[in-house]
Amino acid sequence: MNDKANIIVPSNRISDIIITAYAARTNVIFEGSTGTGKTCIIMETKQKLEEIYHREIDIIVINCLELEPQDILGLPYRTAENTTGYAAPAFLPQSGNGIILFEEINRAPELIRALLLSLLTHKKITESGYILPEGYIFICTMNPAEDSSGKRYFVDELDPAFRDRFLFVRTGFPEKDAWLQWAKTNDLHETIVSMAESFNIEEFFGAISPRGWHMISNILKTLPEEKIKDLSVLQLFFSSMLEDKWIKRIHRVMRSEMGDVPHEDIVVKLHKDPVLRKKLQLLLELGAQDQLSHIVDSIKKIIQENDLPRLMRQGWFNLAAFESFLKLLPGDYREQLQIAFARNPHALKILGINVSDVGKLEKLFKSTFRKKVNLHYALAAVFALCHTPDLLLNMLKKPIVRKEIDRLTAYMPDEIAEKYEGISKSAQELKEA
Repeated sequence: MNDKANIIVPSNRISDIIITAYAARTNVIFEGSTGTGKTCIIMETKQKLEEIYHREIDIIVINCLELEPQDILGLPYRTAENTTGYAAPAFLPQSGNGIILFEEINRAPELIRALLLSLLTHKKITESGYILPEGYIFICTMNPAEDSSGKRYFVDELDPAFRDRFLFVRTGFPEKDAWLQWAKTNDLHETIVSMAESFNIEEFFGAISPRGWHMISNILKTLPEEKIKDLSVLQLFFSSMLEDKWIKRIHRVMRSEMGDVPHEDIVVKLHKDPVLRKKLQLLLELGAQDQLSHIVDSIKKIIQENDLPRLMRQGWFNLAAFESFLKLLPGDYREQLQIAFARNPHALKILGINVSDVGKLEKLFKSTFRKKVNLHYALAAVFALCHTPDLLLNMLKKPIVRKEIDRLTAYMPDEIAEKYEGISKSAQELKEA
């Protein structure tokens, strides 16, 4: 298998491939995990093709597991010349335009695939004299022997001669935005849509396939309201489909409306808004990494503004609200924001730090790693001290202070770290002199 065969195409792009393949009259095999929407998308492409070609496009779906040899060869009959003839298969078209979709092609018996090979190669069946109309192509769907999540399927490997008649495309989960649009258009339960918006799409579909989430949505929409918020009822229905942690996530979202979290409100009123705090805590408890990452990126843009003091005066940024948010965040997200804030040229003024107050700075550096929520204070001070080398040199004379500032280098951007290392080296040389 070459590297190109390992490229995974999101299932929502299947339609684009079919449209091009149909124009080129090229047969296609789509290989992908069960429940990713391959067949559904192929069926939905019918309307797009009809809009392009202004004619009716038929989709003929054939389950290969149900095929018998006679279904392809045709049933035998006695001709007028007293010879054996074969009636053309009823499922094959006699005219028109469209797609013949063979599902589960690598589950079909080897004899069936051998008989289909003649139809795929020559567009005809010799025994019955059947000839495929020019306006048709073949598409096959199949599962891999093993998918990316480790699920194994009882399937056969396709013969190279058979596979060579097709454009071979490996498909994966749909792209997040495309699936969300589909979910909203098809009125999936708001809980499922909310969770899909909040989680990394690979993690979300790693829990269960898109078809599985659709099934769960249908059940949630059917259950009475008094039962839908009962964890034991959800476990009764979904324990064979989902890990318990995902069932509990559904339960939490349904009991407490997660809703949208206005990003700009976080740095304005989080410290005094219990409803907003509860929404954020729910995101953290659910492990909704995608939504958290998006929120952190939005806050980062705000605190990197050069006119941050003006935003404070106008009530669009509140230090207490920002620091309340820092206390809620796990370490990696918190540190991202602390470093970004410390780099703001107005950080010292906003934090009320005076770099000439040596005693206060020493206490700050000594407490930083006991209370990591103060990291942005210490970093802002170090960034400023790097631009006032005389003050920094003086502070580095004290070993305990130097030790604490040295620990901060792991959080410094490269250009600040280089300045600090240069000043630190000078301090060491003065000490040795």
